[in-house]
Amino acid sequence: MAATASKRRSESRPTGSRASEHAGTPLPAAPRIAKGDPFFIESFIPYLLNHVADRYNKQFKQALKAAGLTVPQWRVIAVLNAAGGLSFTEIQNLTVIDQPTLSRTVDQMVKNGMVLRANRPGDARFAVVSLTEKGSKAYEAFWPVAWGAYDAGVKGISEADLRVTRATLKRMLANLKAHPFGRR
Repeated sequence: MAATASKRRSESRPTGSRASEHAGTPLPAAPRIAKGDPFFIESFIPYLLNHVADRYNKQFKQALKAAGLTVPQWRVIAVLNAAGGLSFTEIQNLTVIDQPTLSRTVDQMVKNGMVLRANRPGDARFAVVSLTEKGSKAYEAFWPVAWGAYDAGVKGISEADLRVTRATLKRMLANLKAHPFGRR
């Protein structure tokens, strides 16, 4: 039985450098990266994006913690400030917070008086979450901190390069949404 499970696992992995099927989506040929080649840590974009986001969040988290806020709470506040009242699904899509964490975060924010949860007008099946005055004040207080962290990260990068970076990241996101890999 263990041999069968092992065989199934090895059959589902891409092999070699030729395209193979993984969960129904063809994978492109992967370049061969020699042992000791720093490509992954120096040039692999998902790895670099993760490091940028992690560094930003760690530094920003300290500023938020002093005010009793968390990074997920800030994301909810910022998204609601930008888009107004939203459903949980809309907030989840825009904040990239997993559903259980988002539910706990919004529950805490309701208790703290930062957001209001109400039924969508005309359709009681859906809740809409919106900022309260307290939530709006939190946004006003911390937007300069968020901007400062952003500004530190883009220091020395031209506006033209930032426009290209934004366009490239938006295109990558659209590509991944349109062509997800590994979906079962």
